Amino acid sequence: MAQTSPKKGAPAKFIGAALVSLGLLNTLLTVKANENPDTLYIVMAAIGALLIAAGTWRAR
Repeated sequence: MAQTSPKKGAPAKFIGAALVSLGLLNTLLTVKANENPDTLYIVMAAIGALLIAAGTWRAR
């Protein structure tokens, strides 16, 4: 059975999507609880967006 390697950029896009999801979910839940959102969550979402962009760039 031949092993196939994942497409270029797929791991970066997956990790980026996870970071964006967790960052936005934590931010929305914090805002719903009438508290100030932590900047860590916003930075986490931004880093995730950069990873998605880098993975997309690498896959071309």
